[in-house]
Amino acid sequence: MHPSFEEPIEFIEGLPNILVIESKKLRVRILEDLTNQMETGDGNFVLSDENNILKIEKSAELIINPFSLDINQKKVIAKIQSTIKELANNESNYAESVRIIGEVVSYFENLGAQLEYPVSFNDNIELQDLIKISGVKVEVESISFFENVWNYICLLNDILGIKIFIFWNLQLFVQEKELKELYKIANYKKIHLFFMESFDFKEHTLFERITIIDKDLCVIKNF
Repeated sequence: MHPSFEEPIEFIEGLPNILVIESKKLRVRILEDLTNQMETGDGNFVLSDENNILKIEKSAELIINPFSLDINQKKVIAKIQSTIKELANNESNYAESVRIIGEVVSYFENLGAQLEYPVSFNDNIELQDLIKISGVKVEVESISFFENVWNYICLLNDILGIKIFIFWNLQLFVQEKELKELYKIANYKKIHLFFMESFDFKEHTLFERITIIDKDLCVIKNF
């Protein structure tokens, strides 16, 4: 929900939402507000699941520039590192993790002993330190623009558990057959797609929930 909307935008499984905002002034206000809220957590958008208010910046991903998608962004790497740490500390890997840390400490002590001057090393190396210097990152090879988009969606869903993806004018750049594939993937993974568009430029032959706010701020629904 947003104060500029007469009614909430409802997410229904398997049905992408399209919000067309024809007023330039309103588009700027909406995008500015949404961008700020995604970055700071403060804004006028309210995202709720039944009666539970959710943090939109943790539950959704805003994609304004689909040509510059960084899957190895800070929050993704932090989550991967956290997951690796959990794996390294589980019953199957804990003993090996302790052994490797011990060997690293011993290795540096041996190197230090070969120097002609006294040095000391941190003998309290933690697993998190080794994980960080490993430089772990996601390896994705995308052939096309569209593949890059849906790879990004799937990976953020798998890694961060994000269920809502908000696109700004994406439909300017994709064909209908690509949208069909994107809808299919989203439906399979139970992801909600929300397209914010500047104008309604295509004939709608797919199952979509379309809301138009025209230049006079009148709301027109097509579902």
